[in-house]
Amino acid sequence: NRPTELFRSCNAQSDQGAMNDMKLWEKGSIKMPFINIPVLDIKKCQPEMWKAVACSLQIKPCHSKSRGSIICKSDCVEILKKCGDLSKFPEGHMAESICELLSPADDLETCIPLD
Repeated sequence: NRPTELFRSCNAQSDQGAMNDMKLWEKGSIKMPFINIPVLDIKKCQPEMWKAVACSLQIKPCHSKSRGSIICKSDCVEILKKCGDLSKFPEGHMAESICELLSPADDLETCIPLD
């Protein structure tokens, strides 16, 4: 169970945002501002973990200096190694280098663990 005190907005709007993200990702690509991440079928590959990712991205930061909601690097690497479409990754990138851009640390003060 995820600790609900992390959430500043446990509401229908956040749930809808997470569902919208999942629908977009089901098309095979996660579009980030600086990189598109090709993924396998997230309905078949680790669907519960993808739901946790979608929900964590809806968490609002609890302090102004937070960079927003980012999952921990180790979780990012784990899910992209299992479910990333490696054959379509941008040239020169692997799970680790993509996650370095998205989640530079495993510092629990700045990242959200998925387990």
